[in-house]
Amino acid sequence: RIPGHWVLPPPPADDIWASYLVKPGNA
Repeated sequence: RIPGHWVLPPPPADDIWASYLVKPGNA
């Protein structure tokens, strides 16, 4: 399960993190 204190992913996952932010915001 996803922890409540979800931490930011490492720099290498910048693309994934960006998509994650765009998904819920652009959904």
